[in-house]
Amino acid sequence: MKTARRDGGGFSLTEVLIAAVILSICSIPLIGMFIQSKRGITGADKKREHRFYVKTIFTHLNRTSLHHLWNYYGPAGHDVPFTIENNQASDIAQSGRLRGDLAETDPLGRLVPGPAGKVNPLGFTDEFLQDIRRAGYRGQIEFDFFPRKSLGVTPDDNAGPAGILHMQAGYARVTLIDLKKERNKEDDAIVLTQTNVIMCPAIVGRPGLKLSSCPAINNTIKKFYKPILQQVEG
Repeated sequence: MKTARRDGGGFSLTEVLIAAVILSICSIPLIGMFIQSKRGITGADKKREHRFYVKTIFTHLNRTSLHHLWNYYGPAGHDVPFTIENNQASDIAQSGRLRGDLAETDPLGRLVPGPAGKVNPLGFTDEFLQDIRRAGYRGQIEFDFFPRKSLGVTPDDNAGPAGILHMQAGYARVTLIDLKKERNKEDDAIVLTQTNVIMCPAIVGRPGLKLSSCPAINNTIKKFYKPILQQVEG
């Protein structure tokens, strides 16, 4: 039986109901596609954010003397000189004080009072440190020299098969951690981990540091760190 249209050419109630059902059926997958697309865009934005933070951290690592990296982000518990001047070591303190962190900050990411070279040895800006914390993350750094055995360094400290001297290169691991997930002890709290080789800047052609800053060729620096690293390497 046909349903007559209303006067004036409008649709009948039955036609309106049928159209509404068809529209609702079509809308469900469209809404699902929209939500999925939005989640994909959000996820991509988050990944770009994660990579930006990690890249910025490595930029600071690459322009810092290797023995300074080891002092702050190396294995903890070794007495190392934080100042070497005129062939003399001073300011002896424990290594690895910031291993597992970026700088000494409060819960809001603000630097704590103290000498800039000690609380923030890599020279991060206040804005960067606070931005990471506002975004809900914390970063951590770990640095180690390549051991003599892995480089094949000879007993008289000549370079091994790779042509790299002991204390000329090391590797840094940067980890970005979701604070909320870490507090909740969730398994996926680590959102990004990246490990890069770090070499003496002057030796690989990077500007900004004098060749003498490399502990591999600076005998003054080397004589203080060689016995410490031999102890670490066993």
